[in-house]
Amino acid sequence: MKIEETGIAGTTDKNDCKVTISKGNGSVEIHLKSKVIYEYGEHIKEVISNELEKLNISDALVNVEDMGAFDHIIKARLEAAIYRSQKIDRNIPWGELIK
Repeated sequence: MKIEETGIAGTTDKNDCKVTISKGNGSVEIHLKSKVIYEYGEHIKEVISNELEKLNISDALVNVEDMGAFDHIIKARLEAAIYRSQKIDRNIPWGELIK
């Protein structure tokens, strides 16, 4: 899947995260701001990388503002941002990343 447009999902409320995905510069770049970055930063980046790999996304800029979200929330926000970037608003295959 190719990212051409910017997609955003989530909030910066407690236990949530805001994910913005946009066109990359030839590779995947993940920029993470998190209140738990020292404890879980590498794990969060790994979760995001794995989910992008599942959808064959190899060129994207991903910005994440994490407020202590669990993995399933991060995956759901990433998935929603990706679908929004693709302008997919009907017959959305929700849960593709969670499997």
